[in-house]
Amino acid sequence: MTIKEIVCSYKSLSKALNHCNSNVMWKDSVIGYNKNRCQNLYALSNSLMNDTYEIDRYITFQVREPKVRDIVATRLKDRVFQRSLCDNYLTKEVTRHFIYDNCACQRGKGTDFARQRFKVHLQKFYRKHGANGYVLSLDIKNFFGSTNHEIAKKQIGKLIRDDWARERVFEIIDSFSGKEGIGLGSQISQLIELSMLNDLDHSIKEAWRIEHYIRYMDDIKVIHQSKEYLVQLLLFISKELNKLGLAINKDKTFIAKLSQNTKFLGFSYHYTKTGKIIMTANRDNVKRAKRRIKKQLNNPRMTLAKVKQCLQCYIAHIKKGNNFNLINRIYQYFERRLGYVT
Repeated sequence: MTIKEIVCSYKSLSKALNHCNSNVMWKDSVIGYNKNRCQNLYALSNSLMNDTYEIDRYITFQVREPKVRDIVATRLKDRVFQRSLCDNYLTKEVTRHFIYDNCACQRGKGTDFARQRFKVHLQKFYRKHGANGYVLSLDIKNFFGSTNHEIAKKQIGKLIRDDWARERVFEIIDSFSGKEGIGLGSQISQLIELSMLNDLDHSIKEAWRIEHYIRYMDDIKVIHQSKEYLVQLLLFISKELNKLGLAINKDKTFIAKLSQNTKFLGFSYHYTKTGKIIMTANRDNVKRAKRRIKKQLNNPRMTLAKVKQCLQCYIAHIKKGNNFNLINRIYQYFERRLGYVT
C-alpha cells in the first residue's frame, strides 16, 4: 500500500478520530461529527483519495494565560486527516532527522522530558567544570507568526520523501492567510516549526561542537565554560535566523553565569554548594496560579470540588520540582480559608 492509501483509509481515519475525540466529546461540533461518524469518515476518505479534499476555514481566538496568543484552531474534519497523516507517516518521517535534544511535540518527549534533560546537562557540566560557566538563554520573536511560508516549505519539504505527503503539508502551510505565519493550534504546525530550526540544531551540535544544548520549540539553552564562545555563537545564530526570516527576541535573550538562577519551562534551576540541582517553580507562575485560585474561590458559579480539582492539578505540576514549602503554604492558605485542608 502507498502512503496515501494507508493515511486515507477508513481504518486509519477512524483511529485518528478516536484520538481527536479525547477530552472534547462535550463540544457540540464533536458530538455532531460523531453522530454521523461512518458517513463523515467515508466522505473524508473518498475526498482524499479522489484529490477533492479542501481545508475548511479556521477558527481563530485568543488565549491570555500565561501570555496573549492568537490561536488558529483546525476544524475536526481537518484535524482527523492531520492526525492520521502524522500518526501513520509524517511524525516518524520528519523527526528521524532531529537531534535528541529537540524536545517538543514528539512521542516520549515534552515539557517533563525537556526539564529533565536540561537538569542532566547541568549535572554533566558541573562534573567537568563546576559552576564556573555560562548559559545562553535564547528566544525567537513571534516564532509562529513570523514564519515565512516558502521558507517553511523548503525546510520541511527536504525531510519528506513521499511526494503526496509533501504536497499535503505544503497545502496546509498555504492555507494560513498571507505569506507569513503558521497557525498555533494545528498538529502539523508543530512539526513545521520544529523543522524550521533543524539545520540550526545540527550546526550548533556538529559544527560548533556544543555538548550542552537543548531546544523546546523556540526556547533555547546553551551551556559553555566560555562566555566569549557563547557571544560568537549568538552572533552566528542571529545570522542564521535572519536567513530564515526570523529574529531573536532581545528582551528574552541573554548570557548569564551558571551560578545564578536559570529559568526554563516554568521552573528555576540553581546549584547548591555540593552541585545538586534544585528546581523551584517560577515566582511569576506561582503568583499567577494564586490569583487564579483566589478568583475561583470567589466565583459563586465554581463548585468547591472543581476548585479542588484545579488546585490538585497545579500541585501535581509543581511537585515535579523541589517545592515542598510552597505546597505546604498552599495547603495552609486553604485551611485558613475553608477551615480544613483539601
